[in-house]
Parts: sequence; C-alpha cells; structure tokens
Amino acid sequence: MVEINKDVTFTDISTNTPISFDWNFGDGTVLTGITDNPVKHQYNIPGDYIITHKVYNICGPSTNDCTKSLNVTELPTNGGSSAPVIAAAAFVGLMMMLKK
Repeated sequence: MVEINKDVTFTDISTNTPISFDWNFGDGTVLTGITDNPVKHQYNIPGDYIITHKVYNICGPSTNDCTKSLNVTELPTNGGSSAPVIAAAAFVGLMMMLKK
C-alpha cells in the first residue's frame, strides 16, 4: 500500500548497462533522461496510477516499456505511524529487455 504525500521509491533493476531512464508516474509527472537510480516520487491524490518506465543504453531505448499499476490511498489519521511508506513497488523483480 502506498500512502499519499509520502515518498515512493522506484528502482530500476535492468541489465545490459543502462545509462538513463524515463519515468511517467501517471499523475502528469514525467521525468526524461534521468540518470539517478532509484528515484522518489510523491502522489498528492488517492487513486490508481499507471507508471511507465523506459530504459536506455548505448544502443538506444528498451524494446519494451515496462508498465505497472499502483494504488495510492489516504490512510485515516488515527495515531498510526508517520513513517513514510517506501515502495520499490512497481519494478522490483521486473527485468527490462534492452536492444542489443
């Protein structure tokens, strides 16, 4: 579960020596040519989001974009922990196929 207004960490675990990444977080935020890995993002509004991720290496872009859905909720404020929810949610365990 991902909570609004908390950092969500997205980690790319691609092979074939990636050099940059494009991230579309599904809420209007698009990052292109990013070299940082992992990246963090916050969602301000509860809902379902489709995250799209493209990887680049020296041969060009990945042959398949990675797309994953993510549900963001607003948890009730009932004295629970205020620690940020960290989720390498969308892309842990997914390998990107890069052009050879």
